[in-house]
Amino acid sequence: MATTVSLRWLDIYDSTSDDSLNLLAGDPNATPGWHIEKWVQEVASPDQDGVCAPVVEKMTCLVIGTDTGDLADRLRKISDFGDYARHSYDSPSAATLVYISYLLDGEPNHQRGYVRNITYKILEPLTDACGYIEKHSTRVKVEITREPYWEDGSYNILTKDALAAAASVCFDYRYDGVDIPGDAPTRMWQIRFLPRGASDHLGRIWAGIRSERHTPGCLYSRFQNIWEAEDGTNNAAESGITDDPGTDPNGASPGSAAGIFVKLIPADLTWDDTWHEVYRIEISDMVTANAHPQEQYGLLKWLLRTMVTSGEWQVQLKFGYRAMADDDFVENDIVDITNTSWDYYDMGQRSIPLRDVRAPIHPFSPIGTADVERGYTVQVWARRTSGTGNLYLDCLCPIPMDEGYFIASGFDADQATGDLLIYTETPLNTSSCVLYDGTNLDIAKWVEYDSDSFNFVPAATGYLVIVYARESTSDLTDLLTYYGLYTSRWFALREG
Repeated sequence: MATTVSLRWLDIYDSTSDDSLNLLAGDPNATPGWHIEKWVQEVASPDQDGVCAPVVEKMTCLVIGTDTGDLADRLRKISDFGDYARHSYDSPSAATLVYISYLLDGEPNHQRGYVRNITYKILEPLTDACGYIEKHSTRVKVEITREPYWEDGSYNILTKDALAAAASVCFDYRYDGVDIPGDAPTRMWQIRFLPRGASDHLGRIWAGIRSERHTPGCLYSRFQNIWEAEDGTNNAAESGITDDPGTDPNGASPGSAAGIFVKLIPADLTWDDTWHEVYRIEISDMVTANAHPQEQYGLLKWLLRTMVTSGEWQVQLKFGYRAMADDDFVENDIVDITNTSWDYYDMGQRSIPLRDVRAPIHPFSPIGTADVERGYTVQVWARRTSGTGNLYLDCLCPIPMDEGYFIASGFDADQATGDLLIYTETPLNTSSCVLYDGTNLDIAKWVEYDSDSFNFVPAATGYLVIVYARESTSDLTDLLTYYGLYTSRWFALREG
C-alpha cells in the first residue's frame, strides 16, 4: 500500500459521515486532483514548561482538473475544509473535526494532525491577459495550522480492576505491562472513575503521575505514598500523645500495624490556642524510602487524613531536615480541622528535597548526595481553637504534581445508581469533567476539577498515585474502579 496524505473531516456523532481530500492523488502528470510537490514536515518544539505551540505545515501542490469547472471545484473544496476547521476550533458545539491524515507504507494505522486553519495562495495565473482560461491546472501554496502532535488513528484501552481499599493507592498505568507507544505525552481521550462496592460512594479524587522518564529507575513499589503517623516520632515533651490501635473500622490504613493512628488527648489546656509539635516523620522512618530516598523526589501535594472528636483544631505542616532547629523549618499554611469523621485535608505543596540537588554538598560528589535526603523531615504542629475535643492523625498522603495531575471534588457518585465521574480531553487541547447519571443515562453535574498535563508519559515505566474519598468523609472500605481510552501521540511522523 502506498503512502497517503489527505485532509479529512469527521462528524463526531456519526463515524460513517466522512469526507476527504486526497493530497497525493497519483501520477501528477496525468491524474486529476491534488499532488504535493514539496512538503518539509514541521516538528513541534516544547518550551521550558513542556508546552507545544501549534505548527504550520507548508506545502506546494499541483492541482489538476478535468476542465475549468472541475479545477474550480477542487480549489473550492480546500476552502471548505478551512471553513470547517476554523468553525470546529472556535465552537465547542461544532459536530465536525478536521485533520490531516498521514499513512506511511507498511503502517497499520494512520496518524492524525488536528487542524485549526487552512489558507492557500494560487502561485500561477489561471487566465491569460485577455481573461480567458488557458489551462486546467495550477500550483498552490497551502498552509495548514495544526495541533502540535500527531495522534494515532486508533485508541488504546486503559483497563484496570478495583483499586485496593487504602488511604492511598499506587499502580502501574501501562496496559498489561506494555510500554505506551509514542514520543509525546498521550491524550486522555476518556477516563472514568466509579465506586465499586454496593454501598460505595465517590465524591473527591486526587491523582498524580510519575514516570521513569523523569525519575530514572522509578518503581511505584519504592515511592512512599503513605506516611503513617505512627511511623514517626511523637513529641515526648508533651503528654497525651499516643499511638492508638483504633477500633473504628474505617480508621485503618496500611502501615507498620493496621489500624494504628496517633491520638492526641490534651492533658491540660496548654494546647488551647498555643502551637505544639505533635510528631515528626523522616524519610528514614520508612524502610522502602530509606533504601531509595531519590524515589521520593518531586513537587508533592500533601494530604492529611485526620479527624477531631468535637470542636475545632488547626494543623500546620513544617518541612526541613533532621539536624535543623525548629525555627529553620519551612512552614505551610494553617488548616482548620473540623470533621468528626475521618477525612482528608489539603495541607499545601512542598517539594522533596527542599534544596537544589544540582548543588554539591559533598566534596567527592558531583551532585547532591541522596543519602542526605534520608533526614528530610515533616513536622506536624497543632493547636485547639474551639471546644474540648481530641485530635486523631492517621497519615500523610503525598500526591505527585510536577509531571501531571487531576483533582476533582464536589460531586457524589453513587454505585447503587451506576454513577460515573468522566474526564475527557479533546484533540484541540480542551477538557471537561462531568458526573454521569447511570440511572437516567444523562449528565447529572458539571464537576469542579483542576488538571495539568494529565497525560501518560510514553516509552517508560509509569504509575498513578490516587487518593479518593466521599464528599465529606474518608471511608476506607470504599473501592474504586477506573477505565478508559487514551491516544498515543508523536512530535514527528513515525517511521513505517
